[in-house]
Amino acid sequence: MNKNYAQIERQELCDLFESVGPDHPTLCEGWSAADLAAHLVLRENSLKAIGLVAPGYLAKKLAKATKKLAQKKSFEELVEKVRSGPPFYLKRFD
Repeated sequence: MNKNYAQIERQELCDLFESVGPDHPTLCEGWSAADLAAHLVLRENSLKAIGLVAPGYLAKKLAKATKKLAQKKSFEELVEKVRSGPPFYLKRFD
């Protein structure tokens, strides 16, 4: 089975996450690798991700949910969830 570019990039990003660890800083000021992984999990698996396109209150709510998820789940769990991609019903859009 051929992977598309999004799947290839996701795998490479997860490999990078594993090589740098959860506390490594990202280009997103104030965010660690764990924060970014949690953000990606929410973006692909939660209705809270609507805050990505809506500024203000919803964006703040998403940021709070991202931090909470990064603290609740292990970095390994987050990376594996990112690696697995979006839910089955969204895979065709990936």
